[in-house]
Amino acid sequence: NLDVIDTIKPNIFINDIRLNYLNVPSWDLKNGSTQNILGFDKPVFFYNQNHLTFDYKAITSVSPKNIRYSFKIEPIDVKWNPKTKQRFSTYSNLSPGSYTFKVKAENIDKTESEIVSYSFQIAKPWWDEYWFYLIEVSAGLLLIFGFISLVLIEKFVDLTLSITFLVLKFINVFNGLTFVIILIFLIFLFS
Repeated sequence: NLDVIDTIKPNIFINDIRLNYLNVPSWDLKNGSTQNILGFDKPVFFYNQNHLTFDYKAITSVSPKNIRYSFKIEPIDVKWNPKTKQRFSTYSNLSPGSYTFKVKAENIDKTESEIVSYSFQIAKPWWDEYWFYLIEVSAGLLLIFGFISLVLIEKFVDLTLSITFLVLKFINVFNGLTFVIILIFLIFLFS
């Protein structure tokens, strides 16, 4: 009977996640490795694994070719994307952070499925981690300290040379005075 409305919700599931449009048989993640990305608990993708395609499918008994999908990724999408027959959605250049991809299906009679979701994280690149900033600041402070030390050593060497020159001049003058005093003493002694 064609007049019967299909009130049975479509059964929807995410069946794969692709990286840069390609299937990945084995995922190397920041928090481990897996061959089953959908079964991996709380995956953390590396910063350069930020171009993801979600493949999904819904099963229904009435007119399966007329299933329409709507999806969003939180926190980027506030609203659901318009309904489409397309069975995948691609998100490129995802910034580091936490995300939840959500998808739902609707059959020909506008009966919606449950919402299926997949949560994951994109890690920061190594140059954006706190430890790298700490290394940068430490290196900068060491450079500043080294420069100041070199300047102070140069000033100290200049001061030491100046004092040494003055002492040598004094000794030279003192030696000259000593000679004059000895000469006067000898003149006085033999006169």
